[in-house]
Amino acid sequence: MTFPELPPRRPLPAEVRERMRRVVVADVLAGPEGTATDVRTQADVRTLTEGRTQAERRAVDDVRAVDEGPGRPRRRARGPLAAAAGAVLLVGAVAVAVQPFHTAPVDTAQGTPVLPVPDGFAAPIEAEVVPTLPQDLEVCGFGGEQAVTVRVPGRRLLITPQEEYCELTYTTVARSDPSVYDDLYVGRSKVLWRSPTGVVILKPAPGTTPIKAAVVPDMPITAKLVDDDHFLMIPQGQTVTVETNAGDPIKSASTELTLRSIPDAALVHDRFPDGSNDPADPKNVLARCLDVAMRSGAEQVDDSGTWKYAAAAGVGTRSGLVALRGPGAASAYCSVAEYKALSVYTAPDHAGDPARPFRMVLSQVSKAGGPEGIVLKIGGTVRDEVTRLEFTHRQQSPQSADVRDGTFVALLPDVTSADNLLQDVTAKAFDRDGRVVYEGRVV
Repeated sequence: MTFPELPPRRPLPAEVRERMRRVVVADVLAGPEGTATDVRTQADVRTLTEGRTQAERRAVDDVRAVDEGPGRPRRRARGPLAAAAGAVLLVGAVAVAVQPFHTAPVDTAQGTPVLPVPDGFAAPIEAEVVPTLPQDLEVCGFGGEQAVTVRVPGRRLLITPQEEYCELTYTTVARSDPSVYDDLYVGRSKVLWRSPTGVVILKPAPGTTPIKAAVVPDMPITAKLVDDDHFLMIPQGQTVTVETNAGDPIKSASTELTLRSIPDAALVHDRFPDGSNDPADPKNVLARCLDVAMRSGAEQVDDSGTWKYAAAAGVGTRSGLVALRGPGAASAYCSVAEYKALSVYTAPDHAGDPARPFRMVLSQVSKAGGPEGIVLKIGGTVRDEVTRLEFTHRQQSPQSADVRDGTFVALLPDVTSADNLLQDVTAKAFDRDGRVVYEGRVV
């Protein structure tokens, strides 16, 4: 199924853009192997993640410390940081005038998976009511029923008069199981549904009208009063504050709602853009990565551009990483576990260190367990002359990176500590003739 033209995107408010730029959200890998760690950033880089399965959301959402660089005191992050299974270090450098990194446009003739992002599907950042599409009713199984459609980042939610709900993303369809919510309340608000990606639909408390919702006072969340009986929001945490009024337009009250007990009861099935059902197909892995990016509001993916599956490693393990190549020099990095996209990271495009023919963008420790153990995942971009990269952590054996389309990805297994990891990593870069063009530290 394709997504037809939707209403034009709205510009992202400056204050929202700045708030999102500051927020760094950790990866979530729930389950017995998951452990909470800090997130550290040394660059103006956005980290994007999205709602998880019911089991993953049982991990306690918390605000972790953000380290602003060597020798600087830590402060509390402004946004919610989920309990994470890995530490993320996003690496940047001051832009200087050096040989440019690979900026070749996407080449669709190489047989590499390529997908367009439907125009307007990733927008808006706010929730808005849009016309209901006949094909959406069909895909959701609502037949000739009427429905209200609410569009939120990367998703469309359909609400029927019979209190049936359906969520459409770029790669999935989820249909509600209303029997689970027969008598479930948070505060005085009745729970109508929680979707698999974390969208919560509530029936407002009697005599109240929700105005807005927030995680913390200065961080509003996507929310919409659809009608008198449906208040929709994307919590981004386990506790939210909903501001309401009770008929007096001047006075309002705030109610804190704890959402931890709300299950995501739904029947979910994959619906990949090309119609195939193989989750291991690189095109479907790419589609899932774009799905996550659109739900997270990634600016580079919020266009009608074309994205390409580039360098990749460990995609079938719990510690996979895929580099995505987009319009022009745009790139993104998708954390993957057993072909399922978990989170997507984007960074500003700059030249990097002139002494190195590659630019480190992402360094992430994956504590996934299993045969791969603790893995250091690294990714970035390379200059045109680099065709092969090797990375070595301390005295371990060199690990070859996958180098494709101006990007690279490498996995370094059996690391022992998340502290100063890149200080212990060296690299060797080769050109097309096998000559070493760089040998030394990565930072």
